[in-house]
Amino acid sequence: MADLTSPTGHFVLQNFQQKKVFSSFLPGIAGLKGIPMWVFYVNRGQGIAGFGVESKDHPLMEYQCAQRAYQVAAQLGFRTFLKGKRGSEVWSYEPFGASDGDQVKRTLTTGLNDLEIEEVNESLGIKVNVFYFYNHSALSRNVLLRVYLKCQDKAPTESQGKCPIALRHVK
Repeated sequence: MADLTSPTGHFVLQNFQQKKVFSSFLPGIAGLKGIPMWVFYVNRGQGIAGFGVESKDHPLMEYQCAQRAYQVAAQLGFRTFLKGKRGSEVWSYEPFGASDGDQVKRTLTTGLNDLEIEEVNESLGIKVNVFYFYNHSALSRNVLLRVYLKCQDKAPTESQGKCPIALRHVK
């Protein structure tokens, strides 16, 4: 269910990848001359389906129409890969990829110029948070991406309580 009563003015959508498809733009103006920048996002994959400056004719990441973006955002957009070891078991995982059903909870939160997605995977004991936002204080226009990883695992691991995960982010 969408939460439209957020005190921060953000739009919050639980289990966003299981909802009907939707898309929107994050508008932004940055740089010394106030050149417009845009980010096109969808509720699939890690969200970002394209971005660029001035118009969709000047993309930094190829602009796809919404119908195509719904299909390819999870493969062509930003992706995060995790690899960990628990005891003798080595595992790998892609947050915001194919869902593990009830063991995975996902939330999308969007504001006027930011987008945040979060996944809590109870079976792996991890929480991944990806935050996209404009850096308005910079002299040039840019979109920043922050990935936060938190281990919520209560089981003992080989690294004595430290999070035994290697993080690799690709685009």
